[in-house]
Amino acid sequence: HEISLFLRSLTTAPVLAGGFLKQITSRLGIQNAVVLYRSQAAQSDLAAATQEMELNCSPMLERAHRLWSAGNPSGFRGISRSEVLENPIFAPLRKEWLAIFEPLGSDLLIPIVFEHEVRGLVSCAAKSQRKEYRGEDLMLLSTLTEQLALSLENCIRYEQSEKSKDEYHRLYDEAERTKRRLIE
Repeated sequence: HEISLFLRSLTTAPVLAGGFLKQITSRLGIQNAVVLYRSQAAQSDLAAATQEMELNCSPMLERAHRLWSAGNPSGFRGISRSEVLENPIFAPLRKEWLAIFEPLGSDLLIPIVFEHEVRGLVSCAAKSQRKEYRGEDLMLLSTLTEQLALSLENCIRYEQSEKSKDEYHRLYDEAERTKRRLIE
């Protein structure tokens, strides 16, 4: 419930993503988590992690978008590393999936879907004390990730509107100064 309330706050997208990660890792006992996101409205990709990581977002986001969108047997639901390794349905694209799991040190990937399109992912590493993810963990993370998608888009659009407003005020002030000089 607290995480849902946090996701309704109007802040910057990086702060929101970082706060989301801190909350899910502490509440669920996850060792590390990562958010990668690409908004059509933003000029750059968003990456947030609970631990310092060197991330090359673009190829992972493109691969995630392609895999979840191209007839993926899982639809738009989360996928575990063990499922990719053990389920024969993933055999044809196993290497592609593992190319996302491995650099992130992930045990679980959940797509961030906005407007019926995969825009990013939430990566969750192993849980503390090597506990397994349960069905209710996946349901909770999937629900929160759905909320995260909308919240990130709202934050990005809010930031853009604030920048536009600031630019408008700057241009207005400049026009007023120019007008005063012309009158003098």
